[in-house]
Amino acid sequence: GTYDEDEEVNIAADAPATGMHFDAWTGDTSGVANVYASSTTFTMPADDAEVTATYDWTDYSLSVASGNGDGTTYHYGDVINVAADAPATGKHFVAWTGDTTGLADIYDDTTTFTMSAANASITATYDWTDYTLSVTNGTGDGTTYHYGDVINIAADAPQSGYVFDEWTGDTTYVSNVNASSTTFIMPAANSSITATYILASQHTLTVSNGTGGGTYTTGDVINISAGSISGYVFYKWTGSAGTFADDSDETTTFTMPDADVTIYANCSEAIDELSKLREGSATGFTTVTVDDAHLTGTVDTADGTGTNITVRAGTGLAYQVALYGINDLFTTIPTTSGGNPATIASATLHLFRYNAGSSSDTVYVDRMLTDWMTGDAGTNETDVTFLHRDKSADLHWASGGAFSSSDYTTTGEASSFWTSTYNGEVTIDVTSILQDIYSTGNNYGLVIRTDATGGLSFRASENGSYMPYLEINYAYGLATPMHYLDVEGATATGEVATNEPGYFWEGQGVTITADTPAAGKIFNMWVGDVGYHNGFTMLTKDCTPYA
Repeated sequence: GTYDEDEEVNIAADAPATGMHFDAWTGDTSGVANVYASSTTFTMPADDAEVTATYDWTDYSLSVASGNGDGTTYHYGDVINVAADAPATGKHFVAWTGDTTGLADIYDDTTTFTMSAANASITATYDWTDYTLSVTNGTGDGTTYHYGDVINIAADAPQSGYVFDEWTGDTTYVSNVNASSTTFIMPAANSSITATYILASQHTLTVSNGTGGGTYTTGDVINISAGSISGYVFYKWTGSAGTFADDSDETTTFTMPDADVTIYANCSEAIDELSKLREGSATGFTTVTVDDAHLTGTVDTADGTGTNITVRAGTGLAYQVALYGINDLFTTIPTTSGGNPATIASATLHLFRYNAGSSSDTVYVDRMLTDWMTGDAGTNETDVTFLHRDKSADLHWASGGAFSSSDYTTTGEASSFWTSTYNGEVTIDVTSILQDIYSTGNNYGLVIRTDATGGLSFRASENGSYMPYLEINYAYGLATPMHYLDVEGATATGEVATNEPGYFWEGQGVTITADTPAAGKIFNMWVGDVGYHNGFTMLTKDCTPYA
């Protein structure tokens, strides 16, 4: 335009092109108020003048996450090479996310980005790759497993006469190639494994004093049953190999090992101890001792010979009844005629016509390990020692004391409860309390207690039996197995068997006598499973010597 000298003129630069910005005024800039301002003023000199607005490229940044191609000085229209980082093991590139408008192909991990007139950011994303596991002759197949997955695999059941051998194929990832059921840890690749089989080994099972013997394949599950021997009861199964489903059950199953094996149906001598426990005597195990020195309350009968034994106490006190004389039952440990010690198979305390006062009351039985009626314990009840623990010094049997279940070893509760007086029988399992009696050597009776606040009553005599009474069933474990001895042309007698042929302890000396020879003949020698001429030592198997 035409202006007077010294006239001030407003000047403004044109809008910059995309991706550019105003830089400065150039030319006759002496009259420009601010050469770096796109809008400013120009003071007219005395001559014609000319100024020019200049521009430059704007710098833009590109941020590339999980890839390369980052930069901070890119310009509009620049074409930039971008590439995703290599995926982690077991994963693959999926797509670019973010300002993806400038990307040539968002699904290509190596592509180009055309810079827009703005800062931009893009991210390479990944996902798990699906891999296939093929399991031949087994289970565990799949087509969508991922790297690191732990897969349960199992071989199919083998055909008859075969057993599983091992896994083959991509076995690097099998936890145990020799186990038919194991795991497979998925690698970053498709994989295949195969369960293989071999002919099963055949072995002989010999059942001594029982049924089920024969030729079997390793792993077979065989039904076995113990035989019966007059004067004996089944005790347990034993053997050097293989597995019994229940070695204490005379009819059970046996899993065949990878070897010939002999198993034994061991027996124990049948002795009826129950009749001994039911003797009509008020002095042995039936004696009940309770008095005011050791229990608060009224004692109707103290010696166990009367009609009723009733113990009552005040509210808040537990009730104790001490049964003495039980120690007499264990002064001699029962043994078999073969000298094998007995063990307690079960022990039950019977309380006839019991009244606890409430159906919610509980009866407990504890065993004393010290005598509380003699010596210091007779006057100081805190000296009483119970199974596995001492009685606390601040607890007393006399009035004013309190009882805590933590001061006893509780081993049983009454099997039933009644609210009406004198109605029924309670049985309490005391097996565990008595089983270690032989090793401790100091049994001083049982204590029956209840936390009830009513009464605890017993009937001392009912149908000719004294109450309470203790029923013990003994088991006679065998130190050695028994085997069958069949003597041809002779007779045999031993400590255990009463008839020949019969069962004898392994290693037991048995007298065998040849039958009277026929006319014109004399005894020559023993053949077969022989010991010696005048006697026979039982071998570790069933035997048949011949005269």
